Amino acid sequence: MTGPIRDTHAEREYDSYVESPTRANKTAVEVYVGNPGDISGGGGSTSVSLKSDYQENASVVTGVTSTVLTHTFSATLNSRVYSVSASGENIAMYELLINSVLVEKKRTYFGESLNVCFDFSQGYPVGLSSVLELKVYHTRPVTASFNSTLKYTETV
Repeated sequence: MTGPIRDTHAEREYDSYVESPTRANKTAVEVYVGNPGDISGGGGSTSVSLKSDYQENASVVTGVTSTVLTHTFSATLNSRVYSVSASGENIAMYELLINSVLVEKKRTYFGESLNVCFDFSQGYPVGLSSVLELKVYHTRPVTASFNSTLKYTETV
């Protein structure tokens, strides 16, 4: 096998190889660059679209861990988390959990942005019927509002 030979056309990028003597009719691999909107595979077509879930908690009291976001993923579709962003009215500590297991923790500080983003650029795979939670803890002397947005995909 030789190659790759790279050619770019519009939004698609192609890698081509000389045909393998042991794999007839298997000479090219097509890769989409950009939006994962409509990805075609060898066995058929799978539609993938980015979904969003926004939630907020308008009355988080001081010194208590509270849930800002809870999302239960499909029992029949494979899911990947791409980001969870959050913000609030006070400095805070955020914990991202999947099935009650801590995945990542972030904090905001005085003099900095009150926003955080848990970014999984390659997509973080989650199991069927998994539960994602974002919890927040703050120690400011007043009740505060916090919000969060989950970005994810689901495929067959």
